[in-house]
Amino acid sequence: KIRGIAGELAAREMTLPGGLKIERRMLAGNTEPTADFELRAPDGSVAELEAKALRPEKWKKALDEYAEGIKNSNVDPKNPVARLLAQAKAGLDRGHKVYVAISDGTSMRSRGRLLAYLQDVEVPQEQLLLLPESEILRIAKVLREHMGIPQPTFPSKGGD
Repeated sequence: KIRGIAGELAAREMTLPGGLKIERRMLAGNTEPTADFELRAPDGSVAELEAKALRPEKWKKALDEYAEGIKNSNVDPKNPVARLLAQAKAGLDRGHKVYVAISDGTSMRSRGRLLAYLQDVEVPQEQLLLLPESEILRIAKVLREHMGIPQPTFPSKGGD
């Protein structure tokens, strides 16, 4: 939860392409999936931005599970990839361009796999944006400090 909030706050601070500006936070309804933000282009048109702050190392598992679900015709709707695609489709159905922001720490292979799924629902490569992982981590740390939540500990790379 904290990481997701940090990702959204990092997205608020990023420079968006094509003069897009964040107009407002979109509130999730009970009826259809929504993105995080409504954007406004210089020409007045509306777009949407979904920030997915999944840890870079978690994308592979989410993509693997989604691919397996497709193969077995049994996709878990709670899978992050399935949720993201549902949000993108809903935005497109509203007649909006949809932008997706993920961590720049996400591997090139996972980015490519995600992009293939996004392109299948007509979200082109230039609408996949990268959030600085360092900024997500910095904001999450500040949020935890302000809320009195202990900082996470990560296993050492050496396997100890």
